[in-house]
This record gives sequence, C-alpha cells and structure tokens, in this order.
Amino acid sequence: RDKNGNNTPSNERLCQSCKAGFIDNELHLFTNCQTHTFERNILKNTIDSLIHNSSSLSSTEVLSHIFQSDNYRVMMALGKFLKTAFNKRKLENT
Repeated sequence: RDKNGNNTPSNERLCQSCKAGFIDNELHLFTNCQTHTFERNILKNTIDSLIHNSSSLSSTEVLSHIFQSDNYRVMMALGKFLKTAFNKRKLENT
C-alpha cells in the first residue's frame, strides 16, 4: 500500500530513494539501490566473512542465504542494514 492506503501493483512500485526507475523490492534494496551503497557494503563484508564462497553466489542466492540464516552475526548485520535503510527513507519522506 502507498501512503494513501491505495494498493499499487508491484510492477509500479518504483524506488523513491534512488529514483533510478527500479521496482522497489527486497532484491533492489539489497543489490542495487544507490541510496544504500555504503550500508550494503558493510553488510556484504560481514556476509563475505560468514558465508563460504559468497562471492561466487548470485545476489539472489546471497539474499536467500541471509534470509535463511540462523547465525547471530548475520542477523545483526541484516538488522543494522534494514534499520539504517528504513531510517534514511523515513528522513527522505519528511
């Protein structure tokens, strides 16, 4: 739903952060939203140190590993990334 409570088809939910014309979904947030490059690099460095051969995996595979992980450090890195990303978005919308 958008801020007015209307349902927006998923293929029309464009990222308002980077405004690059990408559909705003989890994959975009974690792989190529330019607004979150710094935070994503921190997350990537943590994941690279914890997931064997993560550099040989596709972005979708790494994201799948992150979401399925029960590793405390992975969960903390994910939480920090999401908190920062959503705080940035909140500030942009005020």
